[in-house]
Amino acid sequence: MDENVVQTVELQEASEEQKPSGILADYSVKYAEKQAKKEKRQGVMQFIKYALCAASAGIIQLVVFTILHSVIPDDGKKINFIQPTEINTFVATTVALCASILWNFTLNRKFTFKDASNVPKAMILAFLFYVPFYPFQTWYVCTIEPLLSAKINSTLAGIIAEGSVMVINFVLEFMWQKFVVFRKPKAKKTEETVKNYDVRSADEQSDTNEQ
Repeated sequence: MDENVVQTVELQEASEEQKPSGILADYSVKYAEKQAKKEKRQGVMQFIKYALCAASAGIIQLVVFTILHSVIPDDGKKINFIQPTEINTFVATTVALCASILWNFTLNRKFTFKDASNVPKAMILAFLFYVPFYPFQTWYVCTIEPLLSAKINSTLAGIIAEGSVMVINFVLEFMWQKFVVFRKPKAKKTEETVKNYDVRSADEQSDTNEQ
């Protein structure tokens, strides 16, 4: 037999010997595939839960703002926050936003990300997001709305400006809460993965013994 052919066959055999084989290898592959599908489903459900929490927080913000704005008297005084704003409107907006953040944080901690570690630190991080975003949101609406009003109806311009900044807020805050506020340490993720692996192994071993 030709030496090249012999060497090729030997290399193929060596490669086959190096490949993991047996029940454990098959189980590892199946387990990895199941975990990938499970994580994908969990990611979708997490996003849906976050969207529902965000929607409820928006309702809370609107209700609180409406109540405060109708209760706090308008004395004509203004505060210069990005642009001159009535004090009663500024106070109502700020308090309503804080109530919305607290509501959103509580629901997401319990139902979306299910994290109970270091609540004070997580809450501070949740509020910290709005330190730059609150002024940006005000500036964005005050800038975009007049630009759009020059070309389209002023009401529609206001809706587009408010709607677009809400989308920006939704995306950025989701990323902030997922990867900063409720980020799980690698050690904790590894521990959870090992725990799930051990539970599945025990269940399958029990099923095998029963058969």
